[in-house]
This record gives sequence, C-alpha cells and structure tokens, in this order.
Amino acid sequence: MKIDLAVLGRQYDLHAAEYEETALRVLRSGWYILGPELEAFEQEFAAYMGARYAVGLNSGLDALILSVRALGIGVGDEVIVPANTYIATVLAVTENHATPIFVEPDAYYNLDTALLEAAITPRTRAILPVHLYGQAVNMAAVMEIAERHQLAVIEDCAQSHGAHFSDTMTGRFGHIGCFSFYPTKNLGAFGDAGAIVTDDAALAENIRMLRNYGSKEKYHNELCGVNSRLDEIQSALLRVKLRHLPALIEERKRIAEQYLAGIRNPYVILPETREGAEHVYHQFVVRTPARDHFKAYLSEHGIETVIHYPIPPHLAECYTDLGHKRGSCPLAEQYANEVLSLPIFNGMREDEIAYVIETVNAYPGDEQHYDVSLCVLTYRPNYEKLFTTLTSIIRQRGCSYEIVIADDGTPDFRQEEIEQWMDAHHVQDYCIVRSAKNQGTVRNVMNAYTVARGTYVKPISPGDYLYSDTALAGIVHFMKSEGYHIAFGRSCYYSRDGEQFHIYNGMQPYQLRPYLERDASAAKEAYLLCQDYAVGASFMGERTLMASYTALILGRVVYAEDSAYVVMVSDDILLGFWNQNFVWYESDSGISNGRSIEWRARLVADNHATLTIIAERHAEFADLYRWHMEQREDENSPYTKTLRAYYAEVEKIVHTGSYLQDVDPNELKKLIE
Repeated sequence: MKIDLAVLGRQYDLHAAEYEETALRVLRSGWYILGPELEAFEQEFAAYMGARYAVGLNSGLDALILSVRALGIGVGDEVIVPANTYIATVLAVTENHATPIFVEPDAYYNLDTALLEAAITPRTRAILPVHLYGQAVNMAAVMEIAERHQLAVIEDCAQSHGAHFSDTMTGRFGHIGCFSFYPTKNLGAFGDAGAIVTDDAALAENIRMLRNYGSKEKYHNELCGVNSRLDEIQSALLRVKLRHLPALIEERKRIAEQYLAGIRNPYVILPETREGAEHVYHQFVVRTPARDHFKAYLSEHGIETVIHYPIPPHLAECYTDLGHKRGSCPLAEQYANEVLSLPIFNGMREDEIAYVIETVNAYPGDEQHYDVSLCVLTYRPNYEKLFTTLTSIIRQRGCSYEIVIADDGTPDFRQEEIEQWMDAHHVQDYCIVRSAKNQGTVRNVMNAYTVARGTYVKPISPGDYLYSDTALAGIVHFMKSEGYHIAFGRSCYYSRDGEQFHIYNGMQPYQLRPYLERDASAAKEAYLLCQDYAVGASFMGERTLMASYTALILGRVVYAEDSAYVVMVSDDILLGFWNQNFVWYESDSGISNGRSIEWRARLVADNHATLTIIAERHAEFADLYRWHMEQREDENSPYTKTLRAYYAEVEKIVHTGSYLQDVDPNELKKLIE
C-alpha cells in the first residue's frame, strides 16, 4: 500500500461542488482584489476567533513580518523565539533587522516557558511563541512574564487553527495572532494565504496599510509597505472551508487518537498533550533515535514521511552571522535528529490508518546503533580518575556500546591526551562534546544525550566505575528481556574489605528498580524526586526518555553546578544540595553561591522539605534518607568517618584493579547500630 503524507485532493472531494461554485462566482464577478469576499472572510474569521479585527494577507510569513513591523520593532531590538520552529518565525524578526533570541523547547516541542525569563534582556521587545504541530504553548506563563516585563506577544498560529489552551483559542492571548492558510494547514487555502487577528484597532489599521504599499488611499503612501493582499478567490474559498473547520479538526483528532491507541513500538516515542491544552494535530510527530533508518524503513513500505524540521533555525546557513554553533541549543538539535511526521490528513481511510499503525509496530529498530551510550560527564576532571573509569568501561563485554565524553567548559581540557589514550587502547566507538564555558551539570547531561546514539544512555562520572566486565550487559539484557524503559539503582553501595568499609556509586541488575511503560509517571517522579542524576552510576534508561526527563529538570533549574537532588515536582521546584560549592539558578530565586547565608538557610529548609515530601510518597526511602541525614550531621558518627575514609582512600581503591563485590546496603547500618 502507498500512503502519502497528505492527499489534498480528498479534502477537495468532500465539498467539491461548493468550492467550484464559489470560485466561478468570484471569477464571474470581475472583482479579484480587496473586494467583498475579503471583507466577508475577515469578518467571519474574526468572529470565529472571538477577535475584534482580522486582516487578510498573502501568507503566514507576511503575517509575522508585518506584525513585528507594526509594533515598531527593529534595529537593536531583540525578540525571543523558540529554537524548535520553522525558519519563517525567525525570518519575521531578521527581516525587520531585529535579533532573534533562541529558547530551547519543552517536552511538547514548544517554547519552554521555564527558560523564558532568563532570555529577557533590556533590549527585549517581544516574545514570539509558536504553537507547533497544532498544540498550544503554555500561554498563561508566557503572558504572565510578558506583562511583568511589559513585552509584546506575537503568537505564531500557523499550525494551530482551532487549538485551545485553558479554553482560549491560540491567537487570542497575545497582542497579535498570526495565521498561515497554506494548503496543508487545518484551514488551508488553494494557494498561499495568511491573516492576523487582534483586538487593537491601531495595529489592525497599521497592518492593513502595510499590506497595501503603506496606503489607505491609492497613491497616498503613509508607510513603507509591501504588497501582501489576500485575493478574492482565496478569500471566498476560505469562507467555505471555515464553515467546515470544526469537523475537519475533529477528523484529524480521531486519526491521531487511533495512532496513540494503536502504535506500540519501544523505538518510537509518541506525542503527548500538555495539561490544559487541546491538540488539533496539524502534524502527528513521533521521535526515534534512529530517525533516518526509521524513515527509510517506512518509505520501503510505501509510507511517506517528512521531517519537521531537519535543521534548527539557529544552525541555518543564512544565520551564520548570529554566531550560533552546534550544541548551542542541544535539545532543539536532538529533536531535529529524531522527529518524523507520520501521514495525517482529512479523508484518510481506515485501512490506511491501520496500515500505518501495523507498519510502525513492526519496525525492528536500527541494528547499527549501540545498545548503550556511556556518557562520561567531566568538569575540571582528574585525568587519572577519568582513565580509570574508561578502563572499567572498555572491559565490558556482551553488549554494544559507545563512549560519549561530555566536558563542561574545562579551561585546559586535554582532548589530545584523551584521544591518545583511546588510540592506545584501540577504542574507536567514542566521541567528545565540549561546552565553550561552564553551563552546569544539567546542560552537560543534555549535551551528552544530544550526540548519543545508543538505545539506552547511562551517565557516569570520572571516579565512578563499572564493577564487573558483565555489569553493563546484565543491565541491558534485564531491561530488554523484561521490557523496561528506565531503571534505577541505589545511589550508594557499601563494600567490606576486612574491617574496612567502602562507599561508592554503582548499579547491578539485581538491585534495579525498573519501570514499565505503564509506570511512566512513577519513573518520572522517581527521576525528578530522589535521584542524583549527575553522578550517573545509579541509573540507566532509554535515551529519548532520559533526555525528556532531563529536559524537565533543565526547564526548572537553568543552571546547576555539581549534583543536585530534585526533591519536589510542582510549580515551585525545591532543590536540596549536598556540598558547599554549589551555584544554582532557579526560576524563582536567581543566582546564589553555596557559601552564602541564603544558601545555608535554604539547605536546612530543603532538607526538611525533602523528608516531608518523600515520607508522603516513599515511606521506605524516607526512613533511609532520614537516617542518612542524621548520620551526616554527626561529625563523629561511624558513618561520617567511613565517608571520610572513602574520599581519602578513593585513589587507592580505584587503582587496585580488583573490582569490589556488592553487599547488602544495610550492612553498614548494621555495623553502626
């Protein structure tokens, strides 16, 4: 069976007689530009949107460009845009000689509002959110921030006709909503077309003038305008389609619901809908680590797919002058490497929907990819520790793996020395990714995930090591055979060597706390609630899932150095820090140094919050955690002495070459008692 991404003719067939009669009526009228059909469409579209004004234009791009221009934005100004979008969004800014400021996407592919405020500078004039693929941005957050900073909001609704957030249509939150009626859109014309909606009479009048050479009256040009007029035939045909738009949207949602219910393939990540949002599925976008392989597989089976979008705008050739390099927006770049749009269109037959589901479910994955990407996270690394960790990795057997070394801005990073070590040990499957400056652990984790190619990722820090040469294979086999998506080990283990106890990070198959797909919310909570995600020996999971969870942390903790425990997931994230040298940047409290009075007070409060929250959700863990904290606070406790001995002796332990055997973590507790 052959299935195209979109078959526009079928939508035409649904109401062919109506379209033909309408087109002929306009042709016979003799009035083709700025006539009664345009006026009627503008009134009807404004009514549909619940707006005071609509202005028809010749494209969605012109709607964006003229909206930016009408707000007086230009040279020296900045406009915040999503890093994950079509280039038209950014062109609207640069065509007006302003500067686009890119913000990373969230788990729904839209602008991450948790990162928005950090992007605002004294030069910021506007925010330009894009409701990508048919799903709304968190507009409540956008508008709150915009109003507080007195910024204009221009909504790019090119793909979100009829979509809602909190019962309000996209395009009705900001100062201006911009729409494209390109033929493939949910409300598509029979050629190029676009429009804006607004409640601001002055803005509407300004854009009407700009679309018509800057004039109200012919030959009287008050502004430097353009020719961007929506013609009469397209206006009339859009009036017909607008009457059928609710039914067209419901049909697309029905197809999407069948995909969501029917597609079950561990290699394919399905789209999620934001709480409070209504998705209208202009595109049905999935993700997979081996996207190009998956695309080729579907093509071989007759299914056309398209990548929306393969090159993030900040990496476009036309924007090299902006100075962005690969790695500037790692999550957007990861999405560009993984997203793929499946066929979805009005008039799609049931047998076609079923065939897409069946074919996707039969996808076997890409055997050329690795089982695991071991992401070694460095910051001013001790190279002896690093090489000891690498030694434990290259001893692994029984599964395929690559090594990703992610360095977070080490000034004197010795890449050549690492490459020489790799060559001397005949390691070929590795890569090195670097940050030009210290961006914090969370970003470093994301940088590693962006380039990783394994089905699973396992972060690990220099000084941590894998304790047997089959440890990795055991975990991989365990997860694959049992169908687990993510698993956690305990963050600390204890080992006895005679009378000496050692504390170290690790993970073994029989000590995992795994989660199936049905446990996704629990896995996310565990990841965000009580896992030290920076010291990576304690967990492993599917790469795309781990990246998604890390993106949630990235969205709340803009900057964090070293390891942090996220102890509560809510609107106000609380963090508990373990060492004295932390610097953090939270969405609500700015930057603070670990040695500050504020930090010390916050630490006490967060530890109390940690115990309270975890006790409510994980009683068993709370007991261990409470005991752990009590022991740490006592400088003379056997626990604290053992911990000090561990740090003092870690070099000796690491260099023995004999890997320690795991014992029951309660052994140390028994000894102390």
